Formats: sequence, structure tokens, C-alpha cells
Amino acid sequence: MLPMLPRQSSEDDRPLGLKFTRTNFFNFPKRENTSNNSNSNEISLNRAASTSSNSSSTHQSPLMMRNFDDSLRNQQQQQQQQQQQQRNSNLSGYSHSSSSPPPVLSPTLPARSPFRIRDSQQAAATATATSAMGARSHEVNNKSNSSLDEQPNIYSSISSSSSSSVATVEDDLSQELENIWRLKSNTPQQPQKEVKVDINSEDMLMQLLISHAVIDAREYKVLSFEEFETLKQHHARLKKRVQNSIAKLELDKKIQETSHSLSSLSSNKNRESVMLLLDEAVEADKKVKILTQRLNELQSEEVETQYQILKHTAGVLCLGLQKLENTHQLTSPNVASPLKPTSPKDQLHDLHSQLDTITQTLKKMLLKYDVHAIIGPHSSANALLDQLEAQLNNYKTQSKQLESKLASVQEKSRLESMSEKKLAIQLKAAHEKNTSTEAKVSQLQQEIDKMMSKTAWLPQDDFDFADDRNGRIEQLESELSITKESQQRVERELELGYAQVAELKATVANMELQASKIKSQAAVLQNKEQELKSEVQQYRDEVTQLRTDREKWERAMKRKTVMQVLNNESSAPGEMEAKYEQQMEEQEQEYQAQLKEQAAFLDKTTRQCEHLQQEHDKLSATCKDLELLIREKQKTLDARDVQINQLESEMQQQRTIAKSQPKPVGGNQEALQQLQAIFSEKEAAWIEQSAAMEANFEGILKEFDRLTGTAMEFETDKMNYERRIEKLTQEVKDLESSLAQEKTKSLGHASDTPTTASLRKEFRKMITDMKADHQRTLDREAEEKRRLEKQLKDLKHEREMSRYERINKGVQTLFMA
Repeated sequence: MLPMLPRQSSEDDRPLGLKFTRTNFFNFPKRENTSNNSNSNEISLNRAASTSSNSSSTHQSPLMMRNFDDSLRNQQQQQQQQQQQQRNSNLSGYSHSSSSPPPVLSPTLPARSPFRIRDSQQAAATATATSAMGARSHEVNNKSNSSLDEQPNIYSSISSSSSSSVATVEDDLSQELENIWRLKSNTPQQPQKEVKVDINSEDMLMQLLISHAVIDAREYKVLSFEEFETLKQHHARLKKRVQNSIAKLELDKKIQETSHSLSSLSSNKNRESVMLLLDEAVEADKKVKILTQRLNELQSEEVETQYQILKHTAGVLCLGLQKLENTHQLTSPNVASPLKPTSPKDQLHDLHSQLDTITQTLKKMLLKYDVHAIIGPHSSANALLDQLEAQLNNYKTQSKQLESKLASVQEKSRLESMSEKKLAIQLKAAHEKNTSTEAKVSQLQQEIDKMMSKTAWLPQDDFDFADDRNGRIEQLESELSITKESQQRVERELELGYAQVAELKATVANMELQASKIKSQAAVLQNKEQELKSEVQQYRDEVTQLRTDREKWERAMKRKTVMQVLNNESSAPGEMEAKYEQQMEEQEQEYQAQLKEQAAFLDKTTRQCEHLQQEHDKLSATCKDLELLIREKQKTLDARDVQINQLESEMQQQRTIAKSQPKPVGGNQEALQQLQAIFSEKEAAWIEQSAAMEANFEGILKEFDRLTGTAMEFETDKMNYERRIEKLTQEVKDLESSLAQEKTKSLGHASDTPTTASLRKEFRKMITDMKADHQRTLDREAEEKRRLEKQLKDLKHEREMSRYERINKGVQTLFMA
């Protein structure tokens, strides 16, 4: 074995492998998990050489030691050659490196004896703190190129005395040295320049947030495509159910309010009707409570499904970022590689593929948004885009018109609500006035009875004066009966007004629902219009870019004598052109059919809007008529109040006159009998008049019953026809679905495979199913609404009948002297 010589070279001219081995040798993982201290990271190559030559290492294998000695001998020879070359280079280049600091010599690596190994082991066992301080000083000295303090640290860094660990260290050292010398680069190492980078705090925070989000998203579960689609469909269904339940809850709340208002209004009426109305109010409260509970459950389920969808999206984004980072790391060395020149044929193929993709995406976009209008025959994509843009402008104008109509309808509904509030206030005031007049009439009746009882005890001597007073009293009684009749008539008219107000409220609610539907449709159409505009503009830009590329390619082909290529391959372009023309014709037919359907849909919506406007005008006219009627009734009530006040003042005057005059001495029995006969005649006339009025009212009620019966028959006929129409439409849909299924089954038997046609049919079938579901929900809501309206009408009819019976079955008592 050759003796170890001290190195006289500087730190910078040492080989890269030896520097790396010297500083990082003990940082590599070992074969055995030994608990070494911090000094074990600084074991040098001389320790391995000395321990290999030591006779005390009896546990090591001779073959391993021989291989290690040979490798060390070769390494030392290479080191000596490199040192000699470095000395020559330093002598020749000393004049050029005068400005640099003088080289610092590296420490020698002497051989170690067994006694020194024992002493170093004892020192390592007793002074671990000193060895740690030595390790820190060794690192500092390596940075400052001072090698004077390195030797004690080397000698104090023995970790264990077992021969097996020494053999493992020697094997690792030989393997690492061999790998380092094999992978040594021939190019000189460039000095690293320190680059100062200005780091923004906001960017750092954003990067930190992104990293935290990516780390959190690793735990989220990524669903499969089928699971994700089913989850999305379930979420959409939940959203629709929530919207429907909200609408239904609003309707039930309105019904609850109406039932409570009816129960409060009918508090002074028949007890049975009051109990029925209270039961209806309690049922409405229970129904509202159940609906609110279901709505909360649906909303919680919707939130849960949305949370799962968001977790899935976060996991997918995390995986996508990881894949992007991996692909960037793989493709970053190849970014600067020059692009290969492409042939004109490849460019033409790329242009055709891009054109195909654009046409396919345009077709999918039109199928997605269901754009339908009448488009004339065209030969280029530019004309198609122009006509689509014109149709979009038409849609924009139509949407603006719908928005203006919707604004007018909202304004009118606001005015109607204000008028309804005003009517309610006026009706309340009229009701209060009626109650006050009833109280006044009852008081007057009591006073008249008292006065009649007093007149029976008048003396006969002063009966002439009593005769005039009795005539006045009879006149007052007749006026009082007239006021009672007028009061009853006013009450009937007020009740009719209440019924009309309730009907108007129901119609206003329907108008509000229809206005909200129209508003939502207008918003959807506007969003579709904007999206279509953006996509059309994008495709227009792509078409222009493809056109310019095509022109460039044509010019290049002209310069490079494309005639030869055309002569060789004359059949292929003709077939491609025929294929493209056929595809364009098919797309044109599809676009025309879709645009026709869209035009029909717009016509239908405009008709519905006109119908709603007409209904709104009718309702506004009826509201105005009711307002005029209420004003007239108010005027009549005011006139009656004035008349009652006059009568009260006259009665007060009569009382004062009766009090001022002396008491009569006698009475007149004949005059009293005449008065009784006159009163009986008037009573008989009143009974005849009441019988005639009852007959008239009975005829009116019979006519009303006949009209309600005919209306109900008309409604039943209408419902039967609607059910028949729905049944026929369902049969037609079933036939169409069965036809589509048969066609899809026979797809593979024909010559061509119409995949686009099958996909289009499936898409249309899906749309029809969605429309059918929506129509069924609307039908259910309409049926529920009709049932509630019928129930309210029945309640009102029962209330009117009970009131009529209570009025007409009163006991008529004759006047007795």
C-alpha cells in the first residue's frame, strides 16, 4: 500500500468529487441504522485507510479489504497526477492571479494507529459537547478556506468501535467515490451569480393560500364521471324542487292570510261558519308548517350535494395542477428546441381539422341553446355567421320589448296594489259607519217604543195634541224602516264588494306569478343572447384567422408548383370537397329547423304576453268600476247619516215640547183605533212588499245557482278535454320515443352510421322529458289552485245562504194596542 502524502494544493483546484466526498460523505444514508452523534459526519478518507491497514480489524473480510485498498491506491495516484498538473498551472498563471487571495493549504491525512483510535473513542465518549463545537468550527473554516482547525475535528469523530460498521462505511465510501468520478463533468463550473429577486408580499400570500388549498384538496374524494353526472342531475332536481316548494309555500301563505282574514271578518256571524273557518285556518297553518319543514330539508340536502360537487372540483383541480407541473418539468428541457418545418399538405390537413372542430362546436352551441330561425340557403360560413348575428339582433330587440312590457305590467300591478289598499281602507271605514248607524237605529227604536208606551197613557182631553205627535211618530217609523232597508241593501253590496276584492286579489297574485315567469324567461333569453354573441364573435375571429392561414398556404403552394401535387393526388381533394359540402348542407338544414322552432317559441311567448296584457286591462277596468261603486256607496251612507242626524234633532225638539206642555187630562179612544187601523194597513202593505222581495230574491238565487251550475259543467268539460289532450300528447310522445328507440336499434344495419342524428334525437328526447316534467308540476299546481278557489267559492256560497236564511226567517209581530 502506498504511503499517504500531504496535499499541497489549494482548496479551489481540488477535484469536484473529492470536495463533495469530503463535505457530504456522512450525509448519505447508511446500510445500518446506527445512532451516531454529530461528529460522525466528518470522518475522513484517511480513517478508512488506516483502519483498513490496521491488524486489529479481524472481523473484516480479506477480499473486501483488498478491493478497497486497490481503489484507494488508484485514487491516490489520480490525486497525485492532478496535484502535479495544478502546480504547473499555478506556476504559469501566477502573474494573472495576483489580485486573488493566496491559496490556503488543505490538511494532511495521516495514517492512524490503534492507540490513537482508542484515544479518540474515549474522547468521543467523554466530550460530546466539545466535539459539537468542533463540528461547527469545521464548517466555518471550510467556508473561510482555513484548514488549520480541521484536523482535531477529524480525529475526534469516531462513532463506534465495531468492525461491521467500519466495513459498511468503507463500502459506502468506495461506491460513492466511484459514482462521483464516473459522473464528473468535463465542462468547467461556472461561478454562480447571486440574483436579487423582489418578492411581493401579496404574491407570497397568494402562493401560500394556493399551496394550502392544494394540500387540503388532496384529501378530497374525486368521483368518477358517471357519479359526478348523477350528482349534478340530483343537484339540479333539488334546485327545481326547492323553487317549486318556495312558490307553493308562498301560495299557501296567501291562502293562510285569506283564511285568517275571513275568520276575523265572520266573528259576529253564525257559529257553525265561524268554526268551519277556524278549522280551515288551523289546517292552513299546519300545511304551511309542514311545507316550511320540507323546504328546510330540501335546502340542507341541496347544500350537501353542492358541497360534494365543490369537493370533487377541488380534487380534480389539485390533480390537474399536479399533472401540469409534471408535464412542465418533463417538457421544459424541450422548449428551446427548434420547431420542425411542416409541409403544405400537413398545413392543409391541420386547417381542415380546425374547420371541422369549429363547425362541430358551432353545431353543439346551437343545439345547446336551441336557436331556431328561418335562414336562407348560404354557401359559406361567413354568410351563416352574418345571418346568425342578424337573428341575434332580432332576439335582442324582442327581449327589450319584453322588458318594457314587463316594466309596464309591474307599474300597473303596483298601482293596482295601491288601489286595493285604498279600497280596503274605504271598506273598513264603511263597515265602521254601518256599525255606528246600526247602534243609532237601535237607540232610536228604543226611544220610539218608549214614546209609544207613553202615548197609550195620555189623557183624552189633550188627545188632539197627541194626534199630531202620533202622526209625526208614524212618519219617523216609516223613515226608520226605509233606512233599515237601505242599510241591508248596503250591507249586501258591501259583501259583494268584499267578494270582488278577494277575486281581484287572486287575479293579481296570478298576474304577479305570470310576470315573474315572464321576467325569468326574459333574463334567460338575455343570457343566451350574450353567450351566443360571445361565441359567435369567437368563431368569427377563428374563421378569419383560418381564412388568412388558408390564403397564406395557397400563396405558398403557388410558389412551390402545386400542380405536381394536384396531378398526383387529384381524386382526394374532390372527395373532401364533396364531403365538406354535404356536411355544410346538413348543418344548414339543422340550423334552419332549429331557428324555425325558436321563432315559433317566440311567437307563442308574445301571444301569451298579449293575452296577459288583455287580462290585466280587464282587471284594471273592473277595479276602476269598483272604486266608483264604493264612492257612490260612501256618498249614500253620508246622506243617510245626515238624515239620521236630522231625525234625531227633530225627536229632541219633540221631547222638549212634550216636557214643556202640561199633562193631558183625558184621551180619545176612537182616534187610537183609527191609528191602529192605519198601522195595520201599513203593516199589511209592508208584508206584501217583503213577500214580493223574497220572491224576487229567490228568482235571483235560482238564476245564480243555474249560472254556477253551468260554469261548473263548463269547467268539468274543460278539464276532461284537457285530460284528453294530455293523454293524446302522451301517446304521441310514447310513439315518438318508441320510434327513436327502433331507429337507434337499427343504426348498425344501414350503410352509414348516423351518429350525429342519433345524438340529436337523444338530446331532443331529453328536452321533451324535461318539458313534460315541468308541465306536470305546473298542472299539479294549477289543479291545487283550482281546488282552493272552488273551496273558497263554496265557503262564500254557504255563508251567503246562511245569511239569507237568517234574514228571511225572522218573526214578524203585529202591533197591539
